[in-house]
Amino acid sequence: MNRFELGSVPKWIAVGAIALGSLYVVWLMYLSGQVLWAFALLALISLAFFVYISNIGFAYRYLFPGLAGMAIFVVFPILYTIQIGFTNYSSTNLLTLDRATAYLLEQTQPGEGGAYTFSLHPAGSEFRLRLQPKNEEEEDENDPAKKAALEAHTFVTPPTLDASGTRVLPASSPPA
Repeated sequence: MNRFELGSVPKWIAVGAIALGSLYVVWLMYLSGQVLWAFALLALISLAFFVYISNIGFAYRYLFPGLAGMAIFVVFPILYTIQIGFTNYSSTNLLTLDRATAYLLEQTQPGEGGAYTFSLHPAGSEFRLRLQPKNEEEEDENDPAKKAALEAHTFVTPPTLDASGTRVLPASSPPA
């Protein structure tokens, strides 16, 4: 008959404390949103308890540290790298919608020669848009070379009449 030995009580208290600590780590990993990794860690910890507590797993007690080390330091990092490769975990994607919108709106920078001033001019019942390059320095209105260069880079929307004189509607507006 199996008798209760007083010397095994500290062993089972230590095993219980390690099991509770391990379950706490798995729970924290689960709460952080890493469900698959929490399950993998739970499986590894359960296998370790089976190998070291059960008499059936006695032969694997010498193999388990090497296999667990390979799993922790080789297999898990490879799988984690693959998981990161197919997700978007960069720090700029961990923002709220409002903060992400503000961040993206802050990142506007006109290209070289890409800043234009605009003016809207009436053309009958419609309007024409005139885009003119924005100049930082004061323009000399009497210098014909500067005026010609400015006009060469000025864009005006085309008129709404074709060569035959009929009205051409923009593609987005319904016919009148």
